[in-house]
Amino acid sequence: MGSSGAYPPTFSPVGTWLAYASDHTGQHEIYVRPFPGPDPEIRISTNGGTSPVWGRDGQALLYRAGELYERMMIVEVTVTGGETLDLGTPSVLFEAPGVVWTSPVRAYDITPDGDLVMIKFSEPAEPVTQIEVVLKWFDELKRLVPTEP
Repeated sequence: MGSSGAYPPTFSPVGTWLAYASDHTGQHEIYVRPFPGPDPEIRISTNGGTSPVWGRDGQALLYRAGELYERMMIVEVTVTGGETLDLGTPSVLFEAPGVVWTSPVRAYDITPDGDLVMIKFSEPAEPVTQIEVVLKWFDELKRLVPTEP
């Protein structure tokens, strides 16, 4: 997966694809490759990225991007017959200014019913005093940013 540094892979829901971040080009990027291989990797990100996670239905791949990894990106994915991967263009799902992830560790996941769960880290000296949970955030996002005129 690259000799400089490949970060832990994540399996697609059907287990036939691996997504991972690697810095073997000198910048963290998101790649996928068929499992168990040996086909070559396919670059997903267009300008850096880390911490990929598959949507539960396997029809999307999310990752963090930006100088401080403050953008959550999404790429639509279509897998045909478990072997053919068609990819959409990466787009910004949302931006979280002020949220800084300095670690390649994935601090978010998709729940079985499709909700996004994220952990916002505080400075090490600050105790955690509250946890905010946003349920059905895709519905809330659609309400706030309608896609239809």
